[in-house]
Amino acid sequence: MKKFAYILFGLFYACSVFAEPLSREDVPEPLKPWIGWVLHNEKDVDCPFAYNDLSKTICIWPSELNLTFQKNSAVFSQKWEVFSDEIWILLPGNNKFWPQDIKVNGKKHPVGKRKGLPVVFIKEPGKYTISGKFKFDSIPEWIKVPKHTGLLKLAIKGKGISFPKYG
Repeated sequence: MKKFAYILFGLFYACSVFAEPLSREDVPEPLKPWIGWVLHNEKDVDCPFAYNDLSKTICIWPSELNLTFQKNSAVFSQKWEVFSDEIWILLPGNNKFWPQDIKVNGKKHPVGKRKGLPVVFIKEPGKYTISGKFKFDSIPEWIKVPKHTGLLKLAIKGKGISFPKYG
């Protein structure tokens, strides 16, 4: 009897290890009208899990930040993949060097301010390219780059900087 219980427990455990949530397409037809109700206020449901912590999700994913400085100006662009509704994306810059002429997917977009930093509000999941400009009297010694930026392509007066200093 003990052996049977161990085998039964092992089968249940094996089934649970491979269990996955249903995709929206695999939900039975009579239950599909209830999907919105069940997922109400579950913003992160479509966000991928962090690779090392399944209790955390990542709802925005940046690509390389391109930042090019000239004598009195700079331009930047960055592609983003957004997995959730209503996300604030942090932009390069701060109160001293505020980004201007912000465009999201080529269309003018307003810039907000959260905790004193420039942000844009994205309403729905998708792929976005965010670009903008800075104006100044001379090239600054530093400019704030969002901490979640993993890759930075920096150029100053046409010369690429291979190893920019973070700090």
